[in-house]
Amino acid sequence: MLPGDNPLVKPQTIREIIQVYRESKAGIIYPNFKGLRGHPPLISAAYIKSILSWNQPGGLRSLLSNYAIDALDVEVEDQVVLLDMDNPLDYQKVLETT
Repeated sequence: MLPGDNPLVKPQTIREIIQVYRESKAGIIYPNFKGLRGHPPLISAAYIKSILSWNQPGGLRSLLSNYAIDALDVEVEDQVVLLDMDNPLDYQKVLETT
């Protein structure tokens, strides 16, 4: 699934993180732009039960922090992985990017 609040992620970025996922043993792959972790992470289906039952503060980010040992960052050339549209100000930034 690709979250709707990250609409500008390039197809090449998705292909890159899928390729790394297939070639690695990591269960969570994060796109990374210039040292900054972005969106969307590719998360193994092995985490579905944990995700569905998670009810702690901090949402998915908090849950995934528990599995940092199983995560891998992949450098991509797609700065929009750093954009997120969670509020009107974020939406305005996305509009300025396009």
